[in-house]
Amino acid sequence: MITSTIQFTVGAPCHWAGMGDYVLLSPDQSYKVSLRYVGEPPQGDSYHLIDIAGRRFPGYAWGSMFTISACSRFVAFSWMPEMFERLTVVADVRRRRYCVLPQYIYEPHFVGETVFGRTTRDGVGEGSRLDDLQAWHSF
Repeated sequence: MITSTIQFTVGAPCHWAGMGDYVLLSPDQSYKVSLRYVGEPPQGDSYHLIDIAGRRFPGYAWGSMFTISACSRFVAFSWMPEMFERLTVVADVRRRRYCVLPQYIYEPHFVGETVFGRTTRDGVGEGSRLDDLQAWHSF
């Protein structure tokens, strides 16, 4: 399978990646996110093994929207810790930790250290501040 490369930038922090192998480059090019295609459920998006900055990330990333913060510190994506859950996770690359957001977000976006996104068809949900009050896990 051919690997596609996507360069994230401050002006284009969100991209779709799925149904194949990908390398996602952070805006500051200090690390990459590698997605290796694993498969697909009977209906739905593909799922992928994921490495962030050379470290294996637990579970699987869904083929969907990926967002990297302008400062390159955070990566948000659709995540599957077990077959076939769908959650939104934010990885703090600099501190090698991650937290699961309380609601699923299809297309997350960052404003500083807060992540926002559509949680319903009608609008934007409340933001989640990415501080030490979150339930962080190491990776």
